[in-house]
Amino acid sequence: MRGATCLVWVMRPAELTVRGETIYNDIGNIPTQRTMEETEMISRKAEYAIATLVELAQAAPGKALTSAGLARNRAIPATLIAQIVAAMAKVGWVATRRGAGGGVSLAAEPATLTLRQVIELIDGPVGITRCLIDEKACASRNSCALRGVWAQAQARMLEVLEGVTIAALSQAIEPAAGEE
Repeated sequence: MRGATCLVWVMRPAELTVRGETIYNDIGNIPTQRTMEETEMISRKAEYAIATLVELAQAAPGKALTSAGLARNRAIPATLIAQIVAAMAKVGWVATRRGAGGGVSLAAEPATLTLRQVIELIDGPVGITRCLIDEKACASRNSCALRGVWAQAQARMLEVLEGVTIAALSQAIEPAAGEE
């Protein structure tokens, strides 16, 4: 359940499944309170934005798809599709046109759009821990034994996200059922 706070009491090794999502706590038998959003590094909204761009990239060049059709084809809540399209239009990735024959079309070359760019447009900076994004997040920033490990893991993750384009994804999967 998104937005809910759950109190989890776990013993090492720990595995807890909450509504189909597995949450781990390897600290030991310490109660951990966190929201479901805190267990994710990439939001569902960012995933929807990626799915929207893939759908547009799979459409015939210049073809406009309706927001309602995009929402239906990719199972995106209608309230979110408007926010996603507006954010992508603001940076010039999509073009929108109202009225008969209007809709949303891809304005950017899908081979130039990376997963990192899309995720950061929607979610902000991608990070595996706050201390790599916000200098004020950790008081022991300069003496932390884990900082180098986190930085290396983050660099590899960002390398993967930068190496995958919307064009590559659109060629790797089948078009959504009911495509307009």
